[in-house]
Amino acid sequence: MLFYPGWNMPNCGKSGTRGFVRVCISYNRLEHRKSPFPVRDWLLDCGFTRLLMGKPYPSTKKYANAIYKWALNSSFVGGSLVGASTQDYPCFDEVLGHTKLDVPTHQKLTIHRYHQIKKHLKDIHIESTVELHASFMDYANEECDYELDDIYDQVYEELDERDLPYVIPILQGKTVLDYLSHLAQYGDAVAQNAWVGVGGLKRRPNSEVSSILTSIKMQRPDIKIHGYGLSKKQLSSNGIIGLLFSADSASGQLSGSKGSKYQNSRDPTFSIAYAQNIDKLTIQTNIFNVCC
Repeated sequence: MLFYPGWNMPNCGKSGTRGFVRVCISYNRLEHRKSPFPVRDWLLDCGFTRLLMGKPYPSTKKYANAIYKWALNSSFVGGSLVGASTQDYPCFDEVLGHTKLDVPTHQKLTIHRYHQIKKHLKDIHIESTVELHASFMDYANEECDYELDDIYDQVYEELDERDLPYVIPILQGKTVLDYLSHLAQYGDAVAQNAWVGVGGLKRRPNSEVSSILTSIKMQRPDIKIHGYGLSKKQLSSNGIIGLLFSADSASGQLSGSKGSKYQNSRDPTFSIAYAQNIDKLTIQTNIFNVCC
C-alpha cells in the first residue's frame, strides 16, 4: 500500500515538502500560491474542509485550472502529481448539516463535479496544446498558412486522456449500501482497474471500514482503492490495509502530546517518520498475507 501523509506547508524551506517521498496537499493550501515548490510524488486533495465552514467549493473550472497548473509545475521540479481528488461531498452529519442536503444529492453532486472537472481538464489541455503548436508554426515559418481550426481538429483527434492529470473518483455514503449505490451510479466512468477513492471512513470503527471496503471490492474486485483520512489505528488492521492500494492521513502533523495537538505542524520530520511507520505496517501486512 502506498501512503501519502498530509502536509500543510508546500514551500521551498525547511518546513516544506522536499523531504517527503510521497505527500498529500490540500487545494486550500495552494489556492493563492503562484510559485513551484520541491516535491516528488503527491496527491492534490480537494479541500473539503471548507464545506465544514459553510464555504462552497471553487468552480470546477477553477479547480481544473489549478490541477493542470500544479501538474505542470511539479514536472518542472522533477515531481509528479499522481492524482487529484474530485470535489466530493462527504455524507456524515456535520457536512449534511451545513449543506442542508441529503445523501443521494451529495452523491449526485460528487459525480457531476467529477465529470465537469475532467471536461475542463480536457479543454484546458487542448487549448494550451493548440496555442503551443500555433506559436511553433509562427516561429518556424512566418509565412506559413494554417488555420487554427485545423490544428484544433488534429490535437483533438490525437488526444490521449492518459496524458491528462488523473482525477480520482470518490465514493461517499453513510451505509454499505450507499457506497455500493454510489459506485453503481458512476457506471462506465469507473473504468477497469481504476484508482478510486473512498471517503467518510475516518470516524468509523474498524469493523465498519472493513465492511465497506470488502463490499466495494466484492462488487468491483478490479479497482484500486484509496482510503481517505485513515488513522494509524485503522491502518493497523489487516482487514483494512490489505484491501487498499493507497491511503492518506494528516495525522502525522497532528501527533503532538495531549494539549499540544499542532506542535509538530511546522516540522515535517514528524510527519515523515509517521509515514515510515505506516510503510512498516504495509510490509508486515504483506508478510502476513504471504504466510497465511
